[in-house]
Amino acid sequence: MTLASQEFYEIMKSFENYAKKNLRSGSNGFEKENKDNWNKQHYYVDGQTNEYFKIFFSGVSLGKII
Repeated sequence: MTLASQEFYEIMKSFENYAKKNLRSGSNGFEKENKDNWNKQHYYVDGQTNEYFKIFFSGVSLGKII
């Protein structure tokens, strides 16, 4: 899967919908990083939200493999 693909955006949207209901985000919430930083795994400005997303994304990737 490529970054900035429709599938990737859908994963981000799914994460945000889940996280808004179940996780606390930091002061920057779900503000996204510049897409140039995504290849460095910097997806969200808020560090805590970014770490949660990386865990979520790892789970999605594992699910696709299985």
